[in-house]
Amino acid sequence: MMHMEALAELLRSRGIGLSVAVYPWPFQLIYNDRKSRQVEIWRTFCEKHCTRFIDLFPAVFAERDARRNWYEEMFIPGDIHYSPEGNRVLFEAIARELM
Repeated sequence: MMHMEALAELLRSRGIGLSVAVYPWPFQLIYNDRKSRQVEIWRTFCEKHCTRFIDLFPAVFAERDARRNWYEEMFIPGDIHYSPEGNRVLFEAIARELM
């Protein structure tokens, strides 16, 4: 957290706003962790330090709920990283937040 606070201060001193986005990892989707601790930690941090906080959990969970094979479609097989389709989901959700 110390490094993020330092980053926020550096950006603030230069008149640049900080945006933070949080998104779920596969295990959070598997265990239905919709109220993740990381969301609350970063939301609280952003109340003081950020221009914008973007919670991508609702959008990703909605996609998970709509897809039978959500892991295979949204993640690189055997990995925690999003696939091109998963990145499209994240991009569209971020774009909606920024409009």
